[in-house]
Amino acid sequence: MKKLSLFTIIIAMLISGCDKSGKMHADRKDIIDAVFASGHVQYSDEYWVTANTEGFIMEAHVKESDKVGLNQSLFQLSNDVQSFQAKNALANYQNALAKASPNSPQIVQLKNQIEQSKASLELDKKNYERNSELVKTNAISQLDFEKAKLQYNNAKITIKNLEKSLIDLENNLKLSLENAKNQLDIQQQYYGDYHIKSMIAGYVLEVNKNKGELVKKGEMIARIGGGNLVTKLFVAEEDINSVQLGQKVQLALNTEKDKTYQAKVSKIYPSFDNDEQSFVIEVKFNNETPQLYSGTQVQANVIVNEQKNALVIPKKYLVKGNKVLTSNNEEIQVKVGIKNAEWVQIIEGIDENTALVLPKK
Repeated sequence: MKKLSLFTIIIAMLISGCDKSGKMHADRKDIIDAVFASGHVQYSDEYWVTANTEGFIMEAHVKESDKVGLNQSLFQLSNDVQSFQAKNALANYQNALAKASPNSPQIVQLKNQIEQSKASLELDKKNYERNSELVKTNAISQLDFEKAKLQYNNAKITIKNLEKSLIDLENNLKLSLENAKNQLDIQQQYYGDYHIKSMIAGYVLEVNKNKGELVKKGEMIARIGGGNLVTKLFVAEEDINSVQLGQKVQLALNTEKDKTYQAKVSKIYPSFDNDEQSFVIEVKFNNETPQLYSGTQVQANVIVNEQKNALVIPKKYLVKGNKVLTSNNEEIQVKVGIKNAEWVQIIEGIDENTALVLPKK
């Protein structure tokens, strides 16, 4: 595992216990094993403001460190052509809305025709019914009766056709209104691309473009941060299995290099970060929380194991990974625990009375 040099891995300075003959004995001290991680401080909600279209910045409504609210205007791009198209779409929509109204001239005219036809139908119906009685007594000719019948039937067909025409007209006008509304929404969305607003409430962390500069589609204009400030650490692949939630963390900020803060692991991200080529964890400070700034670099040790009053020897006295050499040249197999760059914990095999010598190269 990688270890952090700026922290003391051994809580107390280990004394090798070597005598004048070069022999040494294991000693009991507090020892910890830690995983090194570096990272930075950032807001929990951060994003880059990008342009969805191309244009010159006509107005920059914010600058770095400004506080912004949700949907607050940030930048306005030049949009003469789009402004015209949006106004034209609005005019078309208003025209379609007026035509689709129940009081529009087309609909009112057709409704009046239907009412007039219904009034004529009543007269034709009465005439037909009267002639039906008269023809039975031969008071009128069969031809006159057929004419009255035909006129009555034609009047009914006329009304049905007019009512169908009214339904078709209303449906067509409704469809035209929907199409006009869709076009208006599209143009307003395009128009909105030239008026860039904040997606979150927070602070302006960075501004890359100034008034008068050309912005291309997809180009980053500013960075906005909101929510809480969090401390993210990047852990190497070979170390991530040793990290668990709640483990102690000793960390130092580049803004306060001479001070160490105590924290704990609060979150372990489930996937590998390809950009950082590491796994990502978050830590929370315990009691003392420093003044944090977004972007501050952090170095830390995640304490993955800790033993009080452990039996330890210098790492260089370990032979073949799990053996030590006694003063009478006897190799003794030992069970080891915590290892770091300088020291090894001995769990079984020897005690403080065993005299050890340094193996010959």
